[in-house]
Amino acid sequence: MKASGKCTMWLDGPLRSPTFGVEIEFIVRHQQNGLQDLYQPHIHEQLRQHLSDEDVKVNSIYGTHGYSAWTVTGDVSILPYGDGEDINRSLTHTAVELISPVLPVGPLGFQEIHKVVALVQVKFDVKVNQSTGLHVHVGNGSDNIDDQCIQNLAQLVTVFQYQIDSIHPDSRINAYWAMPPSSSAALRVSEGPFAAAEVLQRDERETIGLINPGGERAVAYNFTNLVDPWSGKRTIEFRQHQGSLNAEQIVAWAEFVTALRFASHASHRQAPFGRLL
Repeated sequence: MKASGKCTMWLDGPLRSPTFGVEIEFIVRHQQNGLQDLYQPHIHEQLRQHLSDEDVKVNSIYGTHGYSAWTVTGDVSILPYGDGEDINRSLTHTAVELISPVLPVGPLGFQEIHKVVALVQVKFDVKVNQSTGLHVHVGNGSDNIDDQCIQNLAQLVTVFQYQIDSIHPDSRINAYWAMPPSSSAALRVSEGPFAAAEVLQRDERETIGLINPGGERAVAYNFTNLVDPWSGKRTIEFRQHQGSLNAEQIVAWAEFVTALRFASHASHRQAPFGRLL
């Protein structure tokens, strides 16, 4: 595929290939067999060891492989006992965030998701609830993402915010950890989403400052990694999806958000809605 105009986000080539990564939040239920089972690190290490035994490259607790391996950690936003469902109090519940390596968009990357999710479920008693989420990061390998592509994608998700909302449950709409573009005061314009998209016709930093005001990361579409000098990720993070351990569902969401970015490339000369409507 040959890119045209200013947007170089999806040029073919070893360093210009679309990539993605997932962060899968879930809860492990287990019998307490000793004092060590009360501590998250013990359960996390069991999961690391299980994946490693199945020839999955996994970071140690020290993160020695970076984003070239899977990472097992926790997340304080996951509430194992926390969203009102009936809880079996005889079991201990441990919060887990499973972070993938950088993966290629396409069959190889999606197969890796299927493999690891299956391995988790065959060994552990797992569940998700309303406090868990599925986050997908999209990037361009080790290359930066072009300003025009950033602007196009920001406009696309702003214009079609409510259509995208319609594929999510109510618990993920205007959610505390995934606020929509319309939560930004600068984008709440009375003329509607198309007028809001016009507001986003700025340079990279201004666009990101409008859709993620104050560097806010707890949003449905997190662009702040692109301008954060301390971030090791040059990615855009899609945070709206509910927690899931259904590999088909995870891959479907990854395919959807990567389709959004391809649309942002296709409309390189104008706002996305100009091409798509």
